[in-house]
Amino acid sequence: MNAQGKELTDWERAFQHIKAGGSTSIGCALEAMRKKRLIVDQIIIVTDEGENATP
Repeated sequence: MNAQGKELTDWERAFQHIKAGGSTSIGCALEAMRKKRLIVDQIIIVTDEGENATP
């Protein structure tokens, strides 16, 4: 997926059709990475700000 520009509105437009299915939680993915001892330089999180569950 690519935004057609560098502004926040360009990214919002690029992701406009992606919708959360409920109970989205980044903690689950981070815990899986921790258990696998996966080391990364950077994590990028794209959110609709609708998270409603704890990990």
